[in-house]
Amino acid sequence: MRAAAIALAIGLCSTQSACRKPSPSCVVSLFGSTQQVTHLAECASLSATVRAGEPHYVLRFGDKPALPAELHAELDLGPRPTTGSFSDTALRAFHATLKTSPTCTFVAGGDAVPRGRAWLELSALDLSHPSAQTVHGQLTLTLRLHAAAQSDCGPVDTETVSLRF
Repeated sequence: MRAAAIALAIGLCSTQSACRKPSPSCVVSLFGSTQQVTHLAECASLSATVRAGEPHYVLRFGDKPALPAELHAELDLGPRPTTGSFSDTALRAFHATLKTSPTCTFVAGGDAVPRGRAWLELSALDLSHPSAQTVHGQLTLTLRLHAAAQSDCGPVDTETVSLRF
């Protein structure tokens, strides 16, 4: 009986893609002082919050401890987000930090000087199930270095982060 079950499993796995190792649903690439590509099972979370008395959807990265170099990003998608392409000027608010060492932090967002850049491409968005909201797309961030005096943070003062989720 056990041999038959093993033979059946081997037969199914040789003909069905479901038995293959699943591909990661998040790829994080760092370019600049840090050169790194990380493949993760997931990296983005979408949640609804209330801001100024109206609901807003917030896209977050960094809730997952496996993200490289202490990356955290938050983008306010507004009360009725849609799929499409959005620059940092079209987003209601965004903030991102990438800490590469105890003295080297790269920053972007409305409260950062210089501001940095963000480009968001939302390819799929499903808000119909509050407990299982899904979002897919790509986020590209250009972050600027904010470092302690006399820190060695690498050869460049910007870091580009690309997240495909």
